[in-house]
Amino acid sequence: MVLPFQPLSITFDEIRYAVDMPQ
Repeated sequence: MVLPFQPLSITFDEIRYAVDMPQ
């Protein structure tokens, strides 16, 4: 992954993306 400039933001973005794009 890219530099950990905002791990919290990245994690939240990933969770939101996963929820928005169900498998």
